[in-house]
Amino acid sequence: MLLLAICVIFLVAATIYVYYPSSPINDQLLAIKAQHAGLDFLKALKEHRGMQYIQLEFAQYGHTFTQWQLGSHYIWSDEPANIKEVLTVQFPNFSMGTVRRDAAIPLIGNGIFLSEGARWSHLRSVIRPPFNRAQVADLTMFEAHLQDLFARIPEHGTTVDLQDLFYDLTLDNTTDYLFGYSINTLRPDSDQTYKDFNVAFTHGLSRIWPRTRMRFLMDLIPDPEFRKSCKVVHTVVDNLISQSLSTRKSTDLEKDPARYIYLHEVAVSTDDPLELRAHVLSILMAAKDSAAAGLSSTFYLLARHPEVWNRLSIEIGELNGKIPTFDQLKKLKYVYNVINEVMRLFPPVPINVRRATTDTYLPKGGGPSGTKPMLVKKNDTFFYSVYAMHRRKDLWGNDADEFKPERFEGRQPGPEFLPFNSGPRICVGQVFAMTEMAYVITRMVQCFESIESRDKSEWKERLGVNLSSLNGVKVGLTARER
Repeated sequence: MLLLAICVIFLVAATIYVYYPSSPINDQLLAIKAQHAGLDFLKALKEHRGMQYIQLEFAQYGHTFTQWQLGSHYIWSDEPANIKEVLTVQFPNFSMGTVRRDAAIPLIGNGIFLSEGARWSHLRSVIRPPFNRAQVADLTMFEAHLQDLFARIPEHGTTVDLQDLFYDLTLDNTTDYLFGYSINTLRPDSDQTYKDFNVAFTHGLSRIWPRTRMRFLMDLIPDPEFRKSCKVVHTVVDNLISQSLSTRKSTDLEKDPARYIYLHEVAVSTDDPLELRAHVLSILMAAKDSAAAGLSSTFYLLARHPEVWNRLSIEIGELNGKIPTFDQLKKLKYVYNVINEVMRLFPPVPINVRRATTDTYLPKGGGPSGTKPMLVKKNDTFFYSVYAMHRRKDLWGNDADEFKPERFEGRQPGPEFLPFNSGPRICVGQVFAMTEMAYVITRMVQCFESIESRDKSEWKERLGVNLSSLNGVKVGLTARER
C-alpha cells in the first residue's frame, strides 16, 4: 500500500504541465505553449469525454501546441499539414515510441502494430496479401454470419443493443478468416469460453490507452483485471491456433484448396507459438474491433437520422432484394458516403502517437500565430487527433459536428480526412473493413424497413484502442414485408 500511495502521489505531482522553455533564437520555431493540469485530461477520460476535451484544448491553444508531462515533451496537433508530414514525408524520422508498445505488448504481443524497422517491413509483407481484392471479394462468409445476427434481432421492434451483436459478428467473421472456422459467438449454442474471450479481449484493449497515460508507472500500479484478461485471451487464442494447424491437412480443406486461411499462410514462414499468437491478435484487433466500432457508430447515427435510412433504402432498392456481389456493392455510392461520414465523425482510432527519432521541423505550429515552422526535438512525443481534425469547422464547414453524408458527394478528401491512417503504415485492412461495413449496411437495409433509437441520452465515448459508444446502440428495427 505504501508503494501504491507513493506512486499515486508521484503521478499527481508529475502530471502538471509547464511551459516549454524558449529563447530569443528559437521563439519562432517553437509551438504555442499550453499550461494546465494534466489531471484535467485524465478526469475527462474517466468521465468519457476525452475527445471533446481535446477539441477544447485545440480551440484554446491552437491547432498545434506543446506540453510537458512526466518529464517528457508532448506536441499535440490536429493540423493536416503536420500530420501528413509525420506520417508520410518524414516517416523515417518518427517511430511508434515505447510507451504504447509497453502498454499493449502484454496483451497483443510484438505484432505489426508494435514493431519497427526490418521486423515491421517483414510483417507488413506477410499481412498485405490476405487483404487483396481477390480475398475480400468473396462475400459468402459475411452472409453466413450475418444470418446468425439476423436471428438475434427480435421481431416487432423490440429493443436490441446492436453494438454487442456487431462485436460478436466481426469476431465470428475474423476468426473464420484467420483459422478456417468461426467460433460462432452469435449462435445460442456458442461455447461460453469464446464469449468470455470476447469480453476479456474487449476489456484488455480498453485498458491500453489508460496505461499509456501512466508511462513507467504502468507496471508499478497493480491492474489485476488487465492481467486476467491477457491470460484469458492468450489461452483461447493459443488453443484456436493449435486446432487450426492440426486440421491443416484435413479432408475438408483439401476439398476447398481455393479457401484462403490466414493462419495457414503465416505458418509457412514461422512455427513459433508467440509469433503466431502476435500475428493473430494483431489481425483480430484491427479487423474485429475497428469494423465493430464503425458499424456501431453507423447504426447509432442512422437510428437518429431516418432521412438517411430512407435514402439508403432507395439506392439499395435498385438491387431488387438480391444479395449484392462485390462489384455491385462498390457501385452503391451513397452507402460509401454514409460510411465516410461516420468515419469522419467517429474515427475508429481517434487519437494516435509518434515519437521523434531526430531533431526536425514541421511546417506549422511555430511562432505566436502558429503559422511558422515548428521545432521538434529528438524524443519529443507527437500526438495527433484525427477526431478533432475531422470536426474542424474551417476544414469541413460550420456544420462539421453534424451527420451529413451528402458532404462527400463529389468531394475528394485530402489529408484532412484520415480514417485509416496514412503513409507506409496506412491500414492494410481498410478495403476489408469498408467492404464488411458496406455489406452489413446493405443487407440490414434490405431486411428492415425502419430503425428507431431507443436511447435518448447524448453520445458518451468508450475509448480503448478504438472509439465506440459507452451506452451501446439500443434500437428498434421493423422488418420489411416479404
